[in-house]
Amino acid sequence: VKDIADEIIIVDSGSTDNTLEIARKYGTKIFHKDFVSFTEQKNFSLNNCSSIWALNIDADEYLTPALAKEIKKTLSKKTDIDGYFLIRNNIFLGRQMKHSGISAEARLRLVKTKKAKYVGGLVHEELVVEGKTSTLKNTFMHNTYTSIEQYFEKFNRYSTLAALTMQQEHKKF
Repeated sequence: VKDIADEIIIVDSGSTDNTLEIARKYGTKIFHKDFVSFTEQKNFSLNNCSSIWALNIDADEYLTPALAKEIKKTLSKKTDIDGYFLIRNNIFLGRQMKHSGISAEARLRLVKTKKAKYVGGLVHEELVVEGKTSTLKNTFMHNTYTSIEQYFEKFNRYSTLAALTMQQEHKKF
């Protein structure tokens, strides 16, 4: 994203690897915020964005060159669109998924900062935008899991967060 972004923001909740050191090399704005929920982290990031547009890309995702070029071209034009869905291709255990439902999915990721917010519980936050949306044609990539162990660790963490959300909402589970 460094070639298309006015600014890059990372909201860190206590990295212990070289993430912040690498990020500083790119002039990244780094904020520390203790983790409460993905929704809260991402809204914090959105609220600290000084640009008109915000692009959300997680650490395990990356833009294809074609999508980066399309985003740059799209944002250079005047438009009444307030948010764009991007098509995400999933890579599982090193292989791109090519089956219906898990291969490519549209995600709202490029939004006008003043028109967008995240909603949801502790996990599976959703970006919503007030206004018109459209979909870009090129894709971005999502490296989901590199091992079965990583898959089950995340599955256990997310199922616990989902159960806590249901408990907070007084739903039976």
